[in-house]
Amino acid sequence: MSHPTPAAPWSRPSNQHPYRRGPLLPMTLAAACALVVGTAGCGGTAAPATPAAASGTSAVSSATAPSSPPVGQAACDAGLTVTATALSYPGSGPLDTTPSGEALAAWADRMQAPLAGFRALAPAELGPDIDTLAAARQQAAGGQPLDLSDPALGAASTAVDQWMWDACGFPRLAATNSPTGLAGVPDTLPPGPISVSFENADGGTGFVLLLARVHDDVTLTVDDLIANRVDLATQATIVMAASPGPDGQPARSSTRLTPGRYAVVSPQGAPPEFAGYHATVITVA
Repeated sequence: MSHPTPAAPWSRPSNQHPYRRGPLLPMTLAAACALVVGTAGCGGTAAPATPAAASGTSAVSSATAPSSPPVGQAACDAGLTVTATALSYPGSGPLDTTPSGEALAAWADRMQAPLAGFRALAPAELGPDIDTLAAARQQAAGGQPLDLSDPALGAASTAVDQWMWDACGFPRLAATNSPTGLAGVPDTLPPGPISVSFENADGGTGFVLLLARVHDDVTLTVDDLIANRVDLATQATIVMAASPGPDGQPARSSTRLTPGRYAVVSPQGAPPEFAGYHATVITVA
């Protein structure tokens, strides 16, 4: 959940816009779309990009272990639960879709226990940030959509993401987007928690990095993803989204991987009319 990490509805950077839902990505944005999937649909009617490389094929097969040991494993697990639940924030869909009061209240109900558990286990310095997120949850409980451009929400989300990156000791994956494709994304990863960073380099214009577990009965290819022929809303479950900040700083987000195939997709340019998509597919086993 952060800006730069989008991982929760509250983390959409203030310079981002609502997304138009296209065939490829309704980002719950709770993520770059507030997570950026902050929460509107992501996608648009961009023309298919020239198949930019699925550059994951040349990457190493495992994430990099952090140098510092994990701390407070229970707190880290609670943070993962908050991030995962936040991604279900309602509102994905057509441009300017406003979540119903009922949908907001249901989401707030799902968030209540994870946030309370995280607050009880997290270090004291994170308390004010978690309280900010809890206040946003309370707002949603009353039927009011979150203001995803609120700097306080963005700062709180970023603080949580950064703490998980620094303190939890999860394996790390550093993905870099350039005009030619994605680098640093391995072909395979082990199941379990992982922290991901995402940044643009050499003039890259990746808007967000989405990690989505493909449903077991779905067959899709990298070419399908690049050509925007896949509806991730129905064919996969988005488990992480990370969007670089307005100043280009790397996004950071953490999630838990279960065995299966995952689509890794980065829309290029700005919504709603993306210029194309960089993508690859990885296996978690």
